[in-house]
Amino acid sequence: MQACETMGGANCICSDKTGTLTQNKMNIQMMWNGNMQDVDAYTKSINLSSYIPEAKQDSFIRSTIVNNSSDLFPEESGSATDIALLKFIHRCGVDIAAYRQQ
Repeated sequence: MQACETMGGANCICSDKTGTLTQNKMNIQMMWNGNMQDVDAYTKSINLSSYIPEAKQDSFIRSTIVNNSSDLFPEESGSATDIALLKFIHRCGVDIAAYRQQ
């Protein structure tokens, strides 16, 4: 209720429909790999080859999966940015646990 009093003096209100601010959850929406590409955040399965050339996929996957302590399973934990990258990799059909064990 105290914040409501402060809002009376606000000139601009910014809202976030993606959940980044309200839920601390991010999704990759655009990717740049020489060209800007839109990433559909709601499709369950995507093709990594559409975004990363075959020759660079293994390097991208390893640097994304192994280079952080964030995790998706059994529950999401860690940096919101790292979790967004892990979700992208998971939607590409990559077995995160197998890569980490390797």
